[in-house]
Amino acid sequence: MEAIEELAQLSDSMRQAASVLADEDIDETTPNKRPSTFLNVVALGNVGAGKSAVLNSLIGHPVLPTGENGATRAPISIDLNRDSSLSSKSIILQIENKSQQVSASALRHSLQDRLSKGSSGRSRDEIYLKLHTSTAPPLKLIDLPGLDQRIMDEKLISEYVERNDAILLVIVPAVQAPEISSSRALRVAKEYDSECKCSNLVF
Repeated sequence: MEAIEELAQLSDSMRQAASVLADEDIDETTPNKRPSTFLNVVALGNVGAGKSAVLNSLIGHPVLPTGENGATRAPISIDLNRDSSLSSKSIILQIENKSQQVSASALRHSLQDRLSKGSSGRSRDEIYLKLHTSTAPPLKLIDLPGLDQRIMDEKLISEYVERNDAILLVIVPAVQAPEISSSRALRVAKEYDSECKCSNLVF
C-alpha cells in the first residue's frame, strides 16, 4: 500500500503543478477546471497476460473481469477518484451527475455482460467508468484488449499510448519471461517510449 500512497501523492502533485502552470486556483472549495485525474496508466499485453488482474490491484477491488471468460474485448477506461470518507469496501459509481454505491462483483458481472456482447472481437467502443473509492490513487486506468486480438491495430493502440501523460504498463506472464524480447507489448512500449521514461514491466 505504500507504493499506492506514493503514486497518489505523485498524481496529486502533478495535477497541482498543471493547475499552477495554467494559472488556475486549486483551492478545494472551488470547482476544478481540470479532471481530478492526471496520469493515464495504459496496460499492454496479450490475452491472458494478467492486465486486468494487475489493474484490479491498483483499484483495490476486483472490478475488472479476469480469467478464461474475462478477456477484455473492448478498451475499458476507469477514472479513479479517492474519497477518504468512504469505507475500505465501498465503491461509488458516478454516471453523469448521479452516484450510486455498487459492489465489486456486481460491477464485474456488468462489465462481463457488456464485453460478451462484443465477443466478435470487433468492438472499438470504449467502456468508460468513473469510480470513487477510499483506496485508489487518482489515476485513469486503461485496460486494452490483448495485443494478439484482431481489433488491436496500430491506430487503436496509438490512440492511447501516444498521450504525453501515459504510463505504459507492460504485462508479461512469468512463464514467458525467457522470450521477453519477442513480446509485442514490449516492442510497442519501446516504439512509443524509446528511452523507457514512461514504461514499466510487470511479470
